[in-house]
Amino acid sequence: VCTVLTDRLLRVLKFCNLVFGNREEALALASACGWAEGEKGDLQGVMRRIAQLPSNRESRTVVITQGRKPVLLYHNSEMREFPVISIKSEQIVDTNGAGDAFVGGFLSSYVEGRSVTECMERGVIAAHMILKVPGCTLPSKIQ
Repeated sequence: VCTVLTDRLLRVLKFCNLVFGNREEALALASACGWAEGEKGDLQGVMRRIAQLPSNRESRTVVITQGRKPVLLYHNSEMREFPVISIKSEQIVDTNGAGDAFVGGFLSSYVEGRSVTECMERGVIAAHMILKVPGCTLPSKIQ
């Protein structure tokens, strides 16, 4: 989507106040847009560019996941990092759905009116939990 439907994506983004993606998607968008930050691998610079794209909203929050590396948040012109919860390789059952689980944890907290810090922390917890099960199925009991 980032490289094939770039124009459409940019048109849709002007209506978005929350943007989620992973490192590869963000850098692909930067490359498709010809942003120097993408060529340099400057992920934080790419996030700032995404946040500053034309918008019908007051501000835009950008969240980028990076696998085992900290999740990046650009919110109110401030860049922050949130560590992921350490997990041993042998505990990982399936990585499919980890990003979606992160977004679900974030958004469920967001609609409850929680702080962006709580949203990020809950997103990290949801992604961590989903790594331990096949597919994107939450366990019946959350530990």
